[in-house]
Amino acid sequence: MDMRTTSADRRSPGAFFLLSLSAAVLGLMFFALFFRIETIRQRSQVEYRALQIQSALVDVYHTGMAFNPDEWPEVSGFGMYSVHGESLFRYGSAPDSLDRAADIPLSGTQKIEGSAMTIVRRMGSAPEVRPMMQGRMRNAPMMQGRQNMPLMSGQPQYSWIEINISGSLSQSRWALFLLALFVSVFALVVLLAVYNARKLSEYRERERTSFHLVQLGEAARTLAHEIKNPLGVIRLQCATLRRTVPEDRLRNIDIIEEETARLAGLSDRIREFLDNSDGTPELVHTGAILNRLRERYGDRLSVAESSGGNLLVYIDPDRLMQILDNLVSNAFDAGGSEPPMLGLETSRSLLLFTVSDSGPGVAPEHRSRLFELFFTTKTKGSGIGLALAAKYAKQAGGAIAYAPRTGGGSIFTLSLPASGGKK
Repeated sequence: MDMRTTSADRRSPGAFFLLSLSAAVLGLMFFALFFRIETIRQRSQVEYRALQIQSALVDVYHTGMAFNPDEWPEVSGFGMYSVHGESLFRYGSAPDSLDRAADIPLSGTQKIEGSAMTIVRRMGSAPEVRPMMQGRMRNAPMMQGRQNMPLMSGQPQYSWIEINISGSLSQSRWALFLLALFVSVFALVVLLAVYNARKLSEYRERERTSFHLVQLGEAARTLAHEIKNPLGVIRLQCATLRRTVPEDRLRNIDIIEEETARLAGLSDRIREFLDNSDGTPELVHTGAILNRLRERYGDRLSVAESSGGNLLVYIDPDRLMQILDNLVSNAFDAGGSEPPMLGLETSRSLLLFTVSDSGPGVAPEHRSRLFELFFTTKTKGSGIGLALAAKYAKQAGGAIAYAPRTGGGSIFTLSLPASGGKK
């Protein structure tokens, strides 16, 4: 089977997109992990700061020093409680008593609600207070509002504190926002740089390929033109020899004429491939094309039409016939136990011509080169047929695709845009 491809062996454009998407996902995962670690770190700092303030206020309480709220702007409330949870001292939002004080673990409790952090700690046994210190504590401003309860030696106490952490959280959020913005901009710059470098490399590769194709096209066009005249001379000389050579030598002339015709056909197909015109497109009745193929191949070709009527397609009729004839000829060359089948069906706004065979199919290592110019696995193939068919299909707004046939063989599908309705 005649097998070629234009750019199937190139890396898919989606590969770079998937690579970039993977890099972006990894970047987001890294940022999420960093955000989590940074959040834990910020919370640990806030907790450490809250414990420092709580310890300092407990020292103030036990030493009877004056409590100045202006020195502790973060403190929303502070309280000291007895072993039974009764209030010994309260300030701000501190509760009147601690519920279930006996259930508070030795390590204490802490929680964050909104912008407030609350910490309850078990302070152990209260130290004995000398009479002088007791008098100082009673006269200290901190003792205002304190219940008149003596501190008893050996009794544990609980401290309760509520810290406003909105400032710390706000700073953390701004820091994380700026970090996220920096990471996003940096990732975007890197992706754009990689993308532009890749595009530049592809552009340069296409430029080199185009330059070589132009050179090849000019050489092929010149060669096809130069071959045409000698071939005409050879055919003329063969016609002259037929009148003079013995009859038993006519077979040699037949061989010369056959090979000359094959070379002339190859020259014409090269010139056709190098021709970038759209031909002479017109509205073509699919029924007429199928009838011509039935007449040409007879019972050797099975034609199945599921479109339900004669449809129209806008294309050069000779080119459409050449495309289908090439696909059918390749199907015959592939062999197989079943005759080749030509089908026509519709899919949305497309007409789908399918040509299938039961031959050996296309080897996996050759599928990437389908429709490539001058590639063929035939011993006498030129490697132009499918390349020319794919070019004609593309110029008509369609395409040709290959798929392996279930049970063995090949399926080639020619898709063309439908024009109008049934006629």
